[in-house]
This record gives sequence, structure tokens and C-alpha cells, in this order.
Amino acid sequence: MKGQALVTFIIFILSLSLGSCGSSTKTERKVIETSAQKKMKPIWLSSTSNFCSSQELCAVGEGTGRLIAEASGRKELSKIFKVRVKANTTIDSSMVTSTDKDQVISGKMEEELSQQIQETSEEVLEGVVTKEIYDDGESFFALVSLDKGKAGRIIRSRIESIDERLRNFIEDGRRHLLSQALDLIKVRENLHQRYQFLTNFTVKGPVNYKTIYDLKRKKALLGTTVYLTSKELDKNMGVKDYIRKLLIKNDFRVIEEKGPNHQFSVLVELVSQKIYFKVDGFQKNEFSLRVQALNKEKVKIGSISFTVTETGRSFWQSYERALPEIKRQIQREMGLLKID
Repeated sequence: MKGQALVTFIIFILSLSLGSCGSSTKTERKVIETSAQKKMKPIWLSSTSNFCSSQELCAVGEGTGRLIAEASGRKELSKIFKVRVKANTTIDSSMVTSTDKDQVISGKMEEELSQQIQETSEEVLEGVVTKEIYDDGESFFALVSLDKGKAGRIIRSRIESIDERLRNFIEDGRRHLLSQALDLIKVRENLHQRYQFLTNFTVKGPVNYKTIYDLKRKKALLGTTVYLTSKELDKNMGVKDYIRKLLIKNDFRVIEEKGPNHQFSVLVELVSQKIYFKVDGFQKNEFSLRVQALNKEKVKIGSISFTVTETGRSFWQSYERALPEIKRQIQREMGLLKID
């Protein structure tokens, strides 16, 4: 009996030992499988086509954290958006710029107009959503998407707003508004290309390049001449030169030597005043601009007047910083001269 009990006890101990080994082997196998799964990268890292519908634009971003990866994804999506728009649309370059003996029309898009396009693009990208996140232990990856329908509706709203302004400018017919219409139609064209790419639809505009050019040419052929003179701080006459370019763009002839053959005079004056500024090594200056328009009888018919304040390490640095805002305000208020 004692021998039989001993044998039974030995068998029990061996079974426990074997069971423990089997459990340990299973646990190790699970750990190995989990590690292997972690190392397997998702397919969307190399191809997003199976994860995004035809109604979406998708991109992948990478970063040291989730938020950085998502921001990188939006940036990549923006790049794809721009590249595909360029690949799928064409611009009538023959209508972008034109210069002849009667008028000069600039084909360079103003900074402010480019900003309008940028702001619309940023609003569109606010609709980007994150579909997937993957962490490989070193970097985060984000799969982001943009709904084409939603983006298209945002852009269409901007186009309709531009169309309303274009109609008003053409109906008004003043020179500075026709020039603004020419700039504005470039913004519309750029946005319309994006709208077409997203929706495959078009939105017919209220006016085309040719109509605006024809209206501007009629103004130019009138030969309205402006005598331009200036008194300003910069010996290079930066403000005067800018106004001269705007007048030419608005289809006026410009002369800088007084004579009998001009219908209007434009007098430019820019003065400055130092303002107390309690910061060592810097100074603050206020720049006051006054532009007056006189008719042939030397009667004042219109004016532009405003001040811009800027700081800098020197007077000239503050002036250089103020100049862009001075130019922007002049461009916006040219109609106040009332020389059309």
C-alpha cells in the first residue's frame, strides 16, 4: 500500500510539472504573436485607396505625437489638393496679363488677393477628419480625409460672394472698381478650379476677362491725364511711385511735370511724428498720409487721409514696417479721390 501511494504521489508531481511547462509555452507564444502583430504596419501607410471612398481625399501624416501626425496629415492633404487641382485644370494664360500703349494691366496677383485664397483653403481644411492612428513605438501615423462634398459647398459659397461683388463692380463701372474686378476674377478662377476638381461641376460667372478688358480699354482710350506730385520722407518716393502704378493700372495717363494738358492733379504728402515709447533700443513713429485730388480749376474734389503707427530699432525700420499697410490702405481707398 505504501509503495502504491508513493507511485501515485510521484505521478501527481510530474503532471503538475508538465502542465506548468505547457502553460508557460502558451504564454510565450502569445507574447511573440502580439509583438509580431505590433510590428505589422497597416496597409494605409503605403496605399490609402482601400480606406477612402471616391468622395474623399486622403493623406497620411507622421509625427512624434498624435497631434503632430494629424497636423502633418492636413499639410500633406493640402499639398495633394493643390497638385491634383493643377493637374486637372488649365488656365487661359492669354487672358492673365495684357500690356499695350494705352494701358498697363498687371498680371501679378496682389498679396491681399492671395490671402483670400489661402483663407478659403484653410477653412476647407478645417473639415479634415482623422480616420486611423498607428503608433509603431517610434512615430505616430495619422490617416486623414476630407469630404469632397462639404469642401465643395464651402468653396461655392465663396464663389457666390465674389460673383455678387463682380456684378456690383461692373455695374458701377468706375476705373478703380474695374481694376479690382480684374483682380477678383483671378481669385474666382483659382477657387473655381478647386470647386470643379471636388465636384465635377461648374458655376458660370457673371462676367469674363474679355468683358472687363473691353471696359478698361474704353477708359484708357479717353486719355484722361493726371499730374502727380509728392512730398514725402523717402527720397526714393516709394508712396508716390506706388500711387503712380495704381493710376496707370486704373487706366489714367500720368505725368510728373506740370503742363496744360491734364484734367486732374494728385498731391501726395507723407509726414511723421515720433511717439514716446518706453522701450530701450526701439522707437515708435506715426506716419500720416494725405492725398488730395484737384480738378482743372484747382478745386479739391476728393482725398485720402489716414495714419499708420509702427515701431522699429530706427526711424527707417519703423517706416519700412509701416509701408505695406500704407500701400494697402491707399489701394482700398483710391475711389475716394473721385477723379473718375
